[in-house]
Amino acid sequence: MGKIVKVSPIKYVRDGNLAVKSLLLKDNSTVAKVCLFDKLAEGEYEEGSNLQITAVYPKKYLNFEQLTSTAQTKCQFLSDQNFPDKTEEDFQRFQSDGDFLDSTSDLMPSIVTLTDILDMDIYDVCSNDACREKKMIKEKCPVCGGHKKKAEKNIRVTFLFSTESKKDQKATIFKDTLQEIVKDKIPIESKAACLSVLLEKLPIVFKSQITARNTFSNICHC
Repeated sequence: MGKIVKVSPIKYVRDGNLAVKSLLLKDNSTVAKVCLFDKLAEGEYEEGSNLQITAVYPKKYLNFEQLTSTAQTKCQFLSDQNFPDKTEEDFQRFQSDGDFLDSTSDLMPSIVTLTDILDMDIYDVCSNDACREKKMIKEKCPVCGGHKKKAEKNIRVTFLFSTESKKDQKATIFKDTLQEIVKDKIPIESKAACLSVLLEKLPIVFKSQITARNTFSNICHC
């Protein structure tokens, strides 16, 4: 439990199926890094908010101590707590932590225009929730070895995009983020149908923060 003093950009691992976001929480005695996954990582977190996180466990990752979320983790915002404000000393231990490079709190939003589609993949994912929508390879999950797949597929689309200052940049976008951008449910039953719908929507314009890895966060529409 503590005050949010830093928010990492969201990133996607495991073939884009698992969302990851890190927070720095400050209480009355220390600052701790908390790593969130899946739906928790896709939530909105702002500096200065007070947050209680339950059912986490300590882990050392890339030489940094952190608290890692589990399937039982819950996040609850608090309004009746008073924690100290952040200081520069709070971040010294995390200056070289790659998870906080291009922190969302440091990024100015840009006007983004998706101009072209370079590549698209629609694929089956494992039905086991613990595998976090891992892509099926030859009808088998590479994590659990199971053969049961979810009814709904996932999608990965690589776009060309431009901003006010950059042209012809590449970004790979997955289902949840894509549906947030287009403000609509994407038909992913077939590649042809999906491609047709997306091509009709181009160019797609929205406002977003953009990380160094060309991922989008805090999306809103112009």
